Amino acid sequence: MPTLWTPEELALFLNVSTQELSVMRCDGTGPAFSKFRRNIRYNPRQVSEWLESNTRTTTKEASNG
Repeated sequence: MPTLWTPEELALFLNVSTQELSVMRCDGTGPAFSKFRRNIRYNPRQVSEWLESNTRTTTKEASNG
């Protein structure tokens, strides 16, 4: 099983705030996550898939977030 990332680790990786990740979780525009009690974790493979699915070649393309 891969090492899971905390919101803080993912925020550093994406260069966004943890608050932005929280908003993305609430509105469903961010990467898939798992919740264990009060702990949020991200699978790096799913983050990579999310990044690939949000890759654009122009600003005219539809965005998922």
